[in-house]
Amino acid sequence: MYIDMRIITDIVEIIETEEFDKCQIEKLKITDSLLTEKYFFSSVFIDCDLSDCDVNKSTFRDCEFINCNLSLMRFCDVNLIDVVFRSCKLIGIDWTSIVWTKRHTKRRVKFPVSFYNSTLNYSIFIGLDMYSVSFIDSILKEVEFEDTNLECANFENSDLSESHFKNTNLKKADFSSAKNYSINGTTNSIKGAKFSFPEVISLIHGLEVVIV
Repeated sequence: MYIDMRIITDIVEIIETEEFDKCQIEKLKITDSLLTEKYFFSSVFIDCDLSDCDVNKSTFRDCEFINCNLSLMRFCDVNLIDVVFRSCKLIGIDWTSIVWTKRHTKRRVKFPVSFYNSTLNYSIFIGLDMYSVSFIDSILKEVEFEDTNLECANFENSDLSESHFKNTNLKKADFSSAKNYSINGTTNSIKGAKFSFPEVISLIHGLEVVIV
């Protein structure tokens, strides 16, 4: 249990409450309409099922999801700010539908969402600015990263089988312990990125060379 958090285990509290501050939400099945115009601050979801759920006009700030199923969730006018997913199922999510808040600062700011030991198969990140995002110990099968900024991204121990990179900024990204990625070195920016064998061979695709 997180210290000084109000424990919520009854779906009625989700229905009747608009703002949640320092709440621990446990083992709930959350369905459509329950996450409309809600505000979650410094809260954690544990063992919750939010799959195939519509989330509308809601904000999650400084929140954490642990061992939750959020597969096929649909977002409309939703803000995610400093959110962490740990051991979650996040299959088939279109992350481009989220309202990503721009931070007005002279320095580059890390992407406001991080993923640890999670499954993100068939997710869509097309065109997003994901500077310094973390995908740690995660599975990203057939994920779309076309036109995405992944500069300084960390893919530590992650599986990128059949994920699609095109016109993607991968400068200084760390693939050194990632596996099963296939990246065309001629259609993506890879300067300063870290790779390892044997997957690094994929970088020469399109160069018309013969490996012997």
